[in-house]
Amino acid sequence: MLVLYTDGVIEARSPTGDFYPLAERVASLRASCPDALLDQIHRDLLAHTGRRLDDDAALLAIERTPSHHLHRPHATARPHYAHRQLRTTGPPPPPDP
Repeated sequence: MLVLYTDGVIEARSPTGDFYPLAERVASLRASCPDALLDQIHRDLLAHTGRRLDDDAALLAIERTPSHHLHRPHATARPHYAHRQLRTTGPPPPPDP
């Protein structure tokens, strides 16, 4: 997962003045999906700060999912009645003479 964040997250301080250790917390959390990870970070961040944020904080989690299409359609162009026709399926046409 890719986690993007604003400085309000990593600069959030505990009541004793410690910055929020986002990288360490993300590495220790076990989340099954981006929503679960964001929920866990949100709860942990509020617990770290004593439920008070002094700055705006934004988080975005992105998960790459496997592609079901491992190849892209083959696109070719060849003349057709003085126009170019684009084919996106099937084998490529023979080369033009």
